[in-house]
Amino acid sequence: MILLGFYLPSPYCLKFGSKKPGRLNWPGMTLYPQDRFSRWLLEVAGLSKVEIPRYLNVSGKSESHIFVDASENAYAACVFTRSVTNNGVQVHLIRAKTRVAPIKTISIPRLELPACSIGARLALSVRTALDLPHLKTTFWTDSMVALWWIKSREEWSIFVLNRVREINEVDSPTKIGGMSREF
Repeated sequence: MILLGFYLPSPYCLKFGSKKPGRLNWPGMTLYPQDRFSRWLLEVAGLSKVEIPRYLNVSGKSESHIFVDASENAYAACVFTRSVTNNGVQVHLIRAKTRVAPIKTISIPRLELPACSIGARLALSVRTALDLPHLKTTFWTDSMVALWWIKSREEWSIFVLNRVREINEVDSPTKIGGMSREF
């Protein structure tokens, strides 16, 4: 199940620590503090006790929701299915993916765009794996700038243009929406 991305926070901690030593004032990229590594190793050992149900009820009243987000340290996307059944509404986490942000400082909106790209690719892979090519898909982001870039037809910088093009080629979302940062 690690391949499905359910254990993202654990490897992320190690990835972040080893790839960004300059931000943490570490002298060398190959060194990782022994106490942090030992703590991380204990946490990973506990993952063997985690159980995640494999059942997925995808009916005619099912839809997928992709949530994307970014911070200065990482960006990520996850796919949920929402199915309406006789027993009520069932929501399942299907897949997730995270990436450590580049060492070079990039603005949060520019990091939100690669998160949207990952979300589009995840949506496509889930629809293909479940053999549901017409599954209604809604994308959610809290970045109004990324949302504007995706919906707009203007010419952007190469970085923005390439990601927007990929999002539109990989998946044309049924619906894309923004959500408030305040809950």
